[in-house]
Amino acid sequence: MNPESPERHFEATLFEMQRQYNQTRDALASDGCFGNVFDRLKADPTLENPYIITGIDGKEYPLPSFTHIKAEIHKNQETKDFYLEQFHRGFTHLHITPFALSIDQHMAILKATILAEYKKNGGHIYSATPDILHTTLAQLQAMQDQEFPLNPDDPLYQWDQYTNADTTGDLVYFPTSFDKTNHGGKTKQQILDAQTTAGSPFAGYQVSLLHPHLH
Repeated sequence: MNPESPERHFEATLFEMQRQYNQTRDALASDGCFGNVFDRLKADPTLENPYIITGIDGKEYPLPSFTHIKAEIHKNQETKDFYLEQFHRGFTHLHITPFALSIDQHMAILKATILAEYKKNGGHIYSATPDILHTTLAQLQAMQDQEFPLNPDDPLYQWDQYTNADTTGDLVYFPTSFDKTNHGGKTKQQILDAQTTAGSPFAGYQVSLLHPHLH
């Protein structure tokens, strides 16, 4: 097989995405998104997937496996061709959002992560986390020089209208227009219900491909 062939590039990208998946799963676990994974395994050593979030509806949503992601990409030739085109455009960074978690949970986790990074760096935090594989030495140095001013007593600003907005249904996702009544969007609960009804292995999560220089 030609090392520069589209198929070879496709498989190499999937291999890299597998690494990103493992890294993301471990990071989400470390941040506390899945609760206590070890307690779940201790209670049931045969549990196939201990990486589970609890959504705004109190239901449990297991993390989709990388096998599920690959199956979606390989669903049919048209789908595979679509993703191959996206890979060539540079959209190769796998991003997984535990969508079913409430905004307040997301904010609490983000706040704790920022403060942990701040403490680890001896009271410093920087405005960007470099992607080592796609960053030059000069860019790394520039990032290190861009220290982000942080108030450790109040490290994160949240618009007060966002508090509980997804659990109450005041916030809608994916609107088709900015009309307060006929926005065409859906509440988080409506999206979760639709995913569950469809039997989607991605229920409770948003899985996206991003460009490494644009996220």
